[in-house]
Amino acid sequence: MGAWKGHAVDDLFAAWGPPTTYHDAHDAGKLAVYQWSVAEVEPAVDPGADAGTCTATFSVDRDGIVRGGGYTGTQLGCRSLFDAKAGALPGEAAPVGAAP
Repeated sequence: MGAWKGHAVDDLFAAWGPPTTYHDAHDAGKLAVYQWSVAEVEPAVDPGADAGTCTATFSVDRDGIVRGGGYTGTQLGCRSLFDAKAGALPGEAAPVGAAP
């Protein structure tokens, strides 16, 4: 996620697709939030689990520049999100077939 720091939010949107939500933050900036879930999990990967989830949040300043970010969720969900977006660094498109 640190690779996006200092880049235009429009570049993030072009690479990752539209966020799940994009809303005002308390500091007059914005938050771009991507929510991800893996509906079916192989029992061998995560016994007893039926879903993996991850929420990635990017903070954006008033000028539309990404200033930071973070993520929360299950290991499986976040690994799935970042695997899907692995090629989606600044200046690159998301991998073919990657879900937003």
